[in-house]
Amino acid sequence: MIKKTTILFLVFVSCLFTVGSAQKIPSFGISKEDTLKIYYNLNQNLKVKVNDADPTLIKIRCSESRGVSISQADTNFYIFINNPVAEIKLKLYYKNLPVDIVNAKIERLPASDLKLEIAQNGEISKRKLAEVKKLLAEIPNNYKNDLNLAIYSYNINIIRKNGAIEVISCFNNNLTDQAIKKLLALPDDSQIAISNVRLKTPDNNVIELEGEGLKYFMKY
Repeated sequence: MIKKTTILFLVFVSCLFTVGSAQKIPSFGISKEDTLKIYYNLNQNLKVKVNDADPTLIKIRCSESRGVSISQADTNFYIFINNPVAEIKLKLYYKNLPVDIVNAKIERLPASDLKLEIAQNGEISKRKLAEVKKLLAEIPNNYKNDLNLAIYSYNINIIRKNGAIEVISCFNNNLTDQAIKKLLALPDDSQIAISNVRLKTPDNNVIELEGEGLKYFMKY
């Protein structure tokens, strides 16, 4: 039903501007078949093709008003959602007329997206760690390039055989030499787990990723 409604809407828009085809009409920066992905609790840029239209006459409206903030700075548009909804619909207006529409899914950034670079198949080689003498973490490219996020901090939890947990905190992706020595001293098959993953936003705010982080086994 939603798909049918979207198709009818786009047909209406197409007919509406056929007469004035020379007029520049703005649109969302994704194809009609795609679903936009918006991350919860993160100020995110909305890709809009202005197409030489007057940006002051462009507006974006959302099907969900509670917990949704849409802002504009010249030709840049931003959306912030802290309402735990699963999906929303965004409509693009020009001169108070609807010109485009997209469906968007709301997702949360999972802590499991932070990975230790040196790890392979869920294992960390202590021999390799001793050679490089550093343990760096990485996040997906779209986090860095599209969302402009950077690693702020995370914890490495050493899980002892008796169930005790020792926490090593890492800030700005810089693990101390003392912490690396502690990891190298662990017996083979010791398990470590990532937790409390925090990323820094372009606004210098800090957000915490959700869910459990990855676990690794220390091997020689």
